[in-house]
Amino acid sequence: VDIKARSFGFYRFTVPRGATNVGVSGQFSATGEREDNVEMYVVADAAFVSWQYGYAPDAYYSSGRVSQGKIDADLPSGAGAYYLVFNNKFSPRAAKTVQASVTLHYQNWWPLR
Repeated sequence: VDIKARSFGFYRFTVPRGATNVGVSGQFSATGEREDNVEMYVVADAAFVSWQYGYAPDAYYSSGRVSQGKIDADLPSGAGAYYLVFNNKFSPRAAKTVQASVTLHYQNWWPLR
């Protein structure tokens, strides 16, 4: 993901109905012109909208400002929409490139009829 200065990038993903033991795990690293740090969040749909309007994110994962990190976040069971957010809004001049490898994992439970 290439992120301009004072901007952010994101990836939206969904969890299907009936999912249990839901989580995301992986790693990311950032490189940039002058600084190589970013903030990375895993947030639900509503929290992503609030964060875009300047509110502090209610996040399942928050990295702080780092150049690399490991993600290991549990998510609620059941259907939902979530975002991986790579934040560079705090950087006035430096664009960043973030490489990430993140896996969504869950179990499905299907009732017997």
